[in-house]
Amino acid sequence: MKKKWTYGLLMAGVLAAAVAAQQLASGSSQGIFYRISGGKNEMFLLGSIHAGSREMYPMSLAIRNAIQNADTMVYECDTASPEAQQTTAQMMKSEQPLSERIAPECYNRLERAAVKLGYSMASFERLEPWAVTSTLTLAAAAQEMESGSGKAASALGVENMVRRQANGKRVQYLETVQEQLGLMESFSADLQEYLLDSACHAVLEPENVSGSDADVERWPGWWKEGNAQAFADSYLLGLTKETDPELAREYHHALMTVRNRSMARLLQAMLENDEPHSYFVTVGLMHLVLPGDSVIAELEAMGYQIEQIKE
Repeated sequence: MKKKWTYGLLMAGVLAAAVAAQQLASGSSQGIFYRISGGKNEMFLLGSIHAGSREMYPMSLAIRNAIQNADTMVYECDTASPEAQQTTAQMMKSEQPLSERIAPECYNRLERAAVKLGYSMASFERLEPWAVTSTLTLAAAAQEMESGSGKAASALGVENMVRRQANGKRVQYLETVQEQLGLMESFSADLQEYLLDSACHAVLEPENVSGSDADVERWPGWWKEGNAQAFADSYLLGLTKETDPELAREYHHALMTVRNRSMARLLQAMLENDEPHSYFVTVGLMHLVLPGDSVIAELEAMGYQIEQIKE
């Protein structure tokens, strides 16, 4: 299984005031963007790539207007507050050395990946396997997108760019950091090693990755076009090429199916809130685009109407 699962730099300068709004919109990104109707409250839903590139911006006028008009911003998880960062740091730590938790072959591959990326093995030795995987995954995605460092790619992720435009608005979250990281902790030992080994392969042999990994460099273009189908097709094709279908099913059920249902129920509560609100929701786009197994599918089954917005 060679996947970069996944979820700094601002674009330099500002657009000249003389540029007309229509000219701006024509060169902007459509995004994976939806309007949810049929409830008591207004809601827009934007699919996020957690690591991004400069070519994905600016966002479309429709997205920027929806952000401006919303009174409540909804994100997957609070990762930025001091409390969340402290919890994350604590949960990443492991009492057992990494060298004792994974096979020697995987550990050796990690050593080579660390050298290539400029990390010291000492910085990984007391981390949970999933924490090391997350670090490598972000670095590999940045490498494929030519976004610079993992930190720079994360800063250009959709959610972070939305946050910058929505500063000062009311905020809600769909998951706690304990829930999100606890999910990765709950993966079986076999799956955690499988994911770590896959991340090492992606760093060491980017030209030989298969499945959806091979398409990472195309993600910014697909997002810019609003091509939800391309993301879905790439992910589903990748599942069929996994070398261990049982581990792939474990991963997909925990990361997608269970969380899709939970997110949809929380969004339903917002849509039916008696207190009027206009919501702008940003979640990982794979939670939106998969046919029959997505937040979108769950909301449609509840009776809501979903429209993908493209200018």
